[in-house]
Amino acid sequence: MGSTESLDTMYAELGVDTDAVISLEETLSHRTWSTLGGGPEPHRPPSIDLEDLPGPLERIRGDQTSEDVELREEIGRGAMGVVHLALQHSLGREVAVKRLKKGSAANSATALINEARITGLLEHPNIPPVHLLCRDDGLPVLVMKRIEGEPWSDLMKDPNHAAWSRTRWAADDPLVRNVSVAELVCDALAYAHSKGVVHRDIKPANVMIGAFGEVYLLDWGMAVRFEALRVAEKPPVVGTPAYMCPEMVDGRADPRSDVYLVGAVLHQAMTGKTLHTGKTLYQCLASIYSAGSPSYGPELPTELAAIISRACSPMPDDRFQEASGLRRALRAYRQHRAAELIIRESEQRVLEAQDAGGDEDGRLLTEARFGFLQVLRDWEAPAARRGLLTCSVALAEWELDRGNLMSAKRYLEDLGEIPDNLKSKVMAVQASHAKNTALHARARDLDPAVAADHRLRYMAVLALAMLALAMVVSWSAEQGGDNGYRVAIWGSGNAALMTLMSMVLFRERLFVSAYNRQSMSLVVLASCGIFLSRVLMQRLEVPVTHALVADLVLLSGVAGAAGITMAPWIFWLSGLAASAVIAAALMPTSIPIIVGGSAALGCGIVGWFMWGASRDPV
Repeated sequence: MGSTESLDTMYAELGVDTDAVISLEETLSHRTWSTLGGGPEPHRPPSIDLEDLPGPLERIRGDQTSEDVELREEIGRGAMGVVHLALQHSLGREVAVKRLKKGSAANSATALINEARITGLLEHPNIPPVHLLCRDDGLPVLVMKRIEGEPWSDLMKDPNHAAWSRTRWAADDPLVRNVSVAELVCDALAYAHSKGVVHRDIKPANVMIGAFGEVYLLDWGMAVRFEALRVAEKPPVVGTPAYMCPEMVDGRADPRSDVYLVGAVLHQAMTGKTLHTGKTLYQCLASIYSAGSPSYGPELPTELAAIISRACSPMPDDRFQEASGLRRALRAYRQHRAAELIIRESEQRVLEAQDAGGDEDGRLLTEARFGFLQVLRDWEAPAARRGLLTCSVALAEWELDRGNLMSAKRYLEDLGEIPDNLKSKVMAVQASHAKNTALHARARDLDPAVAADHRLRYMAVLALAMLALAMVVSWSAEQGGDNGYRVAIWGSGNAALMTLMSMVLFRERLFVSAYNRQSMSLVVLASCGIFLSRVLMQRLEVPVTHALVADLVLLSGVAGAAGITMAPWIFWLSGLAASAVIAAALMPTSIPIIVGGSAALGCGIVGWFMWGASRDPV
């Protein structure tokens, strides 16, 4: 790295006035230094013998038409040469012809030949191809592809330039457009560096945006093999002062120098100002020595600012070591650009949620959280991670305020550890939730609707079986003797046993709540009570018909209790049994008929309500 002292020495050796003024965006060349010094060109390299040019080649003259290439109007002019539009008759196409200005020195001819041979070596989509290298009055003439388009320098200044609409980036914002162009310039440089060539003069004016959005890196006249610079004892200083890196002021350059130049061009595209400034060439070159990595404010995205700052580091080892590395960084930024837009939109929703109320703040926070999650799926952006944590805390608090513990836990999982300001709320909601859960469980235990259909079908089948048994017993009682008691005791015993067994087999359906357990207990007591009553009546030698009346009394009470605890329609059975008891008391001789008739009628009532329950379960 040089210093202002070495710069003073160089100016003194060349006899250049330190107050000499030159356009800071004009390329420094051997001829420039000669003009500033008023003497011979410094560090003049040996000229190339023009007779060594390959031939035979057509001669091109400015005042007449050659056999193949016809010169037309001038379309460009630089420090060293003039570019004309021309027609190549053999192929029927327009080409560009670059010739030296009149009075050009030998070094200019050498530079043009150097540009032709280097550009011819670099066959790349972003580097314009060379068609011919010819001679005119002993001076070299370069025939190359005609590029129709606009220089990047013009488009960079005007985001609404019509040429942008012809590119693939027409719908993108200016920032993305310029980054995309820089990517393609890096593509061209990566290829050139792979061939051992460094450009040394990258600036917006040397990048052309074609008529169909193509990007070309032009003007390879200052290009050189960086290996030749490495071994040169005192290489000349060339380049454009507004963009040059410190080592170029000492005549040195390598691929990292081109990386710096691309970064300097991006700096201009983002800020509208060149990286280096000064009223004179000396002041500009001196500022290059003292310049550090540029810094940017919030107007430039953080990731892009870091990329440009690294590319423009004054120390080559601190830059991207290859153009491909800078290209990858720019491409990654462009991919992250869409994610940054999502982050900003999500952050805006978080701000809006602070002023919203009711359910609106929850909706805004939910949308913001979804945006942050979308970004984090592809890119671990710190802003997205911070935004996600902010949303998760706010949403957890929002859900806790509404007593939604399960929903709040989903957001608290994003945090890892519950913040102190939420711990008390979580504990309060957990206590309330536990209390509500217990109350809900208790209410479910006492809810007659729980498993009502299973319970009703079971009771209906059981009632039908017991009523049918009553009819059989009453028929047996009419036959006289011990048949009635034998049938009654056998039937009631089996009924009680079957009740117990069925309740064991179907316990998962019938014992799902306290209400059902109480109801089933009532059934067990009723069936077992009838069995024990009949056994006792037989032991007391009570007539079997009177035992049947006692069964009716017991069934009337059980049915009444079941009507209260299970289903109101069972009151019909309770009333039927009570009516049969009264009728039996009034007509003792007709007890078998009364019991049998009431059993038959009871079967009809049970069947009717069972059919209704199957259509519309309770």
